[in-house]
Amino acid sequence: MKKILLIILYVLGLSFSTQSMADVKNLPVICSPTKDINLGNFPSYILISRSDLHAARDKLMNEPKLILQQGFIDHEKIKLKCPSGSRKIKPFSKKTYKTNKLEIYRGYIKQLKSWSGKGWRHEEFEILKFLVYVFTTQTNVNYDKYYIENNYCFEGQYDSIDFQCLRYQYDKKQAQLNNKRFFEINWRIIEIPEKKINVEDLKKIDLSIAHNNIPIICQRSWDQHLYLMLDPVFGVSEKTNKQFSNFIQILSEHPSLFFTEYFGFHYIKGCNATEPFEKESLKKNEYKFKKLYLKKVEKLNPEDKEKLKFLIKLFALSKDLEIPEYVDINDKTRKNFNANYAALLGAYDELKNNETYRIVRTVSRGRLVLKILLALL
Repeated sequence: MKKILLIILYVLGLSFSTQSMADVKNLPVICSPTKDINLGNFPSYILISRSDLHAARDKLMNEPKLILQQGFIDHEKIKLKCPSGSRKIKPFSKKTYKTNKLEIYRGYIKQLKSWSGKGWRHEEFEILKFLVYVFTTQTNVNYDKYYIENNYCFEGQYDSIDFQCLRYQYDKKQAQLNNKRFFEINWRIIEIPEKKINVEDLKKIDLSIAHNNIPIICQRSWDQHLYLMLDPVFGVSEKTNKQFSNFIQILSEHPSLFFTEYFGFHYIKGCNATEPFEKESLKKNEYKFKKLYLKKVEKLNPEDKEKLKFLIKLFALSKDLEIPEYVDINDKTRKNFNANYAALLGAYDELKNNETYRIVRTVSRGRLVLKILLALL
């Protein structure tokens, strides 16, 4: 009997040990060049073979939990070395790894941002970003907080190897496999929560995602026309009006999604773009508008001003929020939004302006600045 118990304890211990080893080490090691690199040799800066990288991508599409399985990518067996004139960057740092085995090293993310900022779109790099994304989905981290630049995924080209297309394929497949209801907007999959947000959930939210749902203002080069960019590919008013209607349709069931999901309003190509907020202020969880953005707001057409006013009031959780009359939605959708938004405000009011909660603290700061913009609308 003792022998059997020892065997059981050994197996359980082995199982626990294996699970506890699941960590950020499953991401590939990369190399940081100390000088300009030969782009034709770019794949050698990701220390995993092309075949293994492709195999990892294909497996994770169906079984994302593998990214947390010990040895999913076995670095001990990989004998690749960094090219001359570069150094290794592991996905973890020794300092943080001791306390958090699921935290991605900042230097690793910084290198990915550097490559993305230079517009590099090698297949291996796109798959690497996909692996990082899957890892964040399994560790409850918001990938978009890393601000890694990406190209958009054109409608009809969802089978492309670009990261955003891989993300689209993955999110849609996972929603379908898990029998989740979802909407599609701006080549993004927005899952519909099974229950309404409650007070405890609201306590954990801040405005770090919501501020990305305040659109940029674009200016066309050929006629200097200004417009809100709600669609990442087309800036024409007919398309953006339809997109705004889709956006309201999603929020009608769960207005809280504005604070928990990014709707893709900032991936822009082909326009002179002005972002809303000063980057330095965002780092301090403050929301200071760029002066140029405020100047351009005054020149927007009336419909775009109404859209922006709605988004700003939602951002500030204003009690006098109303959907613009011209938005093409039915009465049922309007009533659903009003009822569910009232429930969201009710949950927020239960926090009783206690600024120890992030959502209260950030909304309070945001409201002070947003009054300036609302005065222009």
